[in-house]
Amino acid sequence: MLLDIITILSIGLISIGAIFLMISVFKALSIWRITPENIKKKWLILILLICFFCIGYFFVLCIIIFNISFPLIVIMGSVFFGGAMFVFIIISF
Repeated sequence: MLLDIITILSIGLISIGAIFLMISVFKALSIWRITPENIKKKWLILILLICFFCIGYFFVLCIIIFNISFPLIVIMGSVFFGGAMFVFIIISF
């Protein structure tokens, strides 16, 4: 499969974003370890949401790289829902 410049750019940006998210998981885990017990559950939920996003990033990468037919609206809905939950949890701290 011949990839055009937009596809290559998208793969690169998604890959870099996934790397930042994975680094964020490790940083969040180190914060979680020293967090007081009364807010550990909230941190764990945030970490799980970050992992959800990581899975989403890799899923989209597979769709692009292997040229898999998948409804874009499902991906968009998942991203918007996960982002909304993440923001809600952050401002509820």
